Amino acid sequence: YMANSRAVLIDRLPLWSAIMRLPLPIPNTSLAVVAIVTATTILTLACYILALRIVRGAGANRRVVLSIVLGFALLFFLTSALSLPNFSSDLYAYIIRARLFNIYNANPYAMPPPLSSNDPYLQLHGRMANPTPYGPIWTYVSILWQRLAGEGVVHNLLAFRGLLLGLNLANAVLIWKILGQLKPGYRITGLLFYAWNPIVVLKGQGHL
Repeated sequence: YMANSRAVLIDRLPLWSAIMRLPLPIPNTSLAVVAIVTATTILTLACYILALRIVRGAGANRRVVLSIVLGFALLFFLTSALSLPNFSSDLYAYIIRARLFNIYNANPYAMPPPLSSNDPYLQLHGRMANPTPYGPIWTYVSILWQRLAGEGVVHNLLAFRGLLLGLNLANAVLIWKILGQLKPGYRITGLLFYAWNPIVVLKGQGHL
């Protein structure tokens, strides 16, 4: 990941550069990477399943349990939204396709982004061979959001992560409302099932 071209953005945000200066253990062999990823995946899923069981069996103090679920959900989402910029290319694809309309005055459904050689996003994602595969609602929203974010690469990255974080919070609210109508006793469990889900936490702020 550190060899990825997007790693050049780390020095552009003090938070990211501060994280890189921490004395973190970095594996230097393939076997160590596999061992760490495997152990972390097993531990994460075990904690997730245990949390579901604890919340499902909680009787009293539902307000305290709800506060804990919501507090950690926000912590997880914010950590994901502020993570290093070099782990996923999807957000850059969303931004580039929005720039196709905003900067190049072209239709993102008719052609792939014709990035010029000096476009700041070219080295971060590379050329894209296909038009946008997304529906018009997301296309219009991303065009407007990119226009509001301006030209800064880091500003755009954080803005789109913030947008997806907001959508995830909206999903959590919908889950709470729907379960309140259908299964009120499962509302906290359903909220945790979504908001603490490792896939949602790790990918929800970086993927549509």
